[in-house]
Amino acid sequence: MENTPVQKPVPTTVFAPGKSGNPRGRQPGSKNKLTLLREQLATPELLKFTVEATVTAAKNGDVGALKLLLERLWAVPRATLPVAEPIEGGAGTLAERGQAVIDAALASKIPADVAALMLQSLQGQARLVESEDLQARIEALERSFAANTSSPT
Repeated sequence: MENTPVQKPVPTTVFAPGKSGNPRGRQPGSKNKLTLLREQLATPELLKFTVEATVTAAKNGDVGALKLLLERLWAVPRATLPVAEPIEGGAGTLAERGQAVIDAALASKIPADVAALMLQSLQGQARLVESEDLQARIEALERSFAANTSSPT
């Protein structure tokens, strides 16, 4: 008997190569409704009116308008300087390190945004430690299971 490879049948598809599955769909270069609306509303007169109305509302005590203006005019500063000195009490468990970061921020030794970044890093490290611990536990269980099933009773 010959070993000839079995050829699979060529699948027939509904769509011809190079043809769209939705020929009456959105045409290339067409704009969605939100883009069209933005273009209609983005006139210099309307933009000027919107800014003036927002400033007036902020002057009249509208906190939302004031917040919008402040957020758009002055960006929130980001932490740019690394911590120059080690944090006291920064050794030990992850919980102890986190508490040391919080204590340093409360004592104004580090900026709050830097503390937040450090706590996020500790949280990520905690997830890594947890993953390694779970991996070690699973491997130990697999070894125990393999040892119990391979030994005769």
